[in-house]
Amino acid sequence: MDWLKVLPKKVGIEDIKVDEIVGDINKEVPKYLIPKDKYNEVLEAKKQLGPDIKERYKQLNDLGDKVKGNEELG
Repeated sequence: MDWLKVLPKKVGIEDIKVDEIVGDINKEVPKYLIPKDKYNEVLEAKKQLGPDIKERYKQLNDLGDKVKGNEELG
C-alpha cells in the first residue's frame, strides 16, 4: 500500500505519522474488505446459481409430469 503513503504527504503530514497511519490501516482493512480475487470468485459462483436453479426447476417439473396418474405410488 505504498500509494497510501503518498496521500498524507500531499497534505503535509510527517513521515513518522504516515508510517504509523499506514500500519494501522493495514491491520484494520482486512477486517472490513475482501481481496478482489475472492470477490470475483464468489461473484462467478453467484452467476452460475441462476442457470443451476432454472435447470433444477425444469427437472422438478419433468418429474412432476412423469408421476401424474401414479398417485398410488406415493
